[in-house]
Amino acid sequence: MIKKLTDLEYFAHPALNQSGFKYHLLSPAEYIWHKANDKKTAAMTMGSLTHARFLEPETVKDRFPVWEETKKLDSVKAGKARAKLEPWQELVTPEMWAKSIMMVSSIKDTPLPPAEFREVSGFTRYMGVDIKGKADWIDGHTVWDLKTTADLHKFEFTFRRYLLHMQAVWYLIVFHEVVDTHKTLVVSSTPPYDWRVFEYGAERLEEGLALIRDPEKGLPYFRKCLAEDSWPGCSKETTVL
Repeated sequence: MIKKLTDLEYFAHPALNQSGFKYHLLSPAEYIWHKANDKKTAAMTMGSLTHARFLEPETVKDRFPVWEETKKLDSVKAGKARAKLEPWQELVTPEMWAKSIMMVSSIKDTPLPPAEFREVSGFTRYMGVDIKGKADWIDGHTVWDLKTTADLHKFEFTFRRYLLHMQAVWYLIVFHEVVDTHKTLVVSSTPPYDWRVFEYGAERLEEGLALIRDPEKGLPYFRKCLAEDSWPGCSKETTVL
C-alpha cells in the first residue's frame, strides 16, 4: 500500500519504520525508550530542511520559521519560541537556512518525478510484522534516498555506522511491488557542497537483509517482544572486546 501522507500522519501510523528498527537492534529497551522520548537533533532538522527545499519547496517557508535572536537553538528564548510552533513546524537558524539553499543549489539539476512520486509512504507486512517506510522519491523502478553528510568522501566507509545498507533493503521490501533498485543521493553540508550517488552491491544488500531476518535481534525477535509486550535491555553477560 502506497500513500501520500504528511509527516504527522506517517509517524502516527503504528507500523514499524527503519529508524525504530535500528534502535531495536541495539536492544528492545532502546527501541521502546526512543519511541516515547525521541527528539530531533539539529543535524536531523538540517536534513529535514534540505529534503523539503529539494522535494517540496512550496512548504519550506511555513514549515521552517527562521530564528534570528540567538545563534543557537538551545537557548531558553528559542525553546519558548519552539513551544509556540505547530507540530509540523521546525525552528531553524539563518545559517541553516542559507546552508540548505547552497546544498540544494548544487543538486538542482537532478531530475525529479512529478510531486505525487515524492515523499511517498509505503506499508507492508513482512515476517509477521507491519512495517512502513517513507521514500524520498520513486523514479521508475528505483526508490531514492536523499542524505546529507559533513564529509562526502568518508560516506562510503561510514554507511555501516548508520546501517544504511539495511535501510536500503527495508525500502526495497516496503515498496517491493513497484521498485527493484535503491539509490542514495548524498550531498555535502560543507563547501563546496558537492554530491555523489551510491548504490549498494549484492553483498551489502545481503548483509542488510540478514540484519532484518536475524532471529536473535531482527524482526522475529521484535515480533516476540511485541506479542509479549516485553522490552528487555542488553545482555548483562561480560563482553570480551
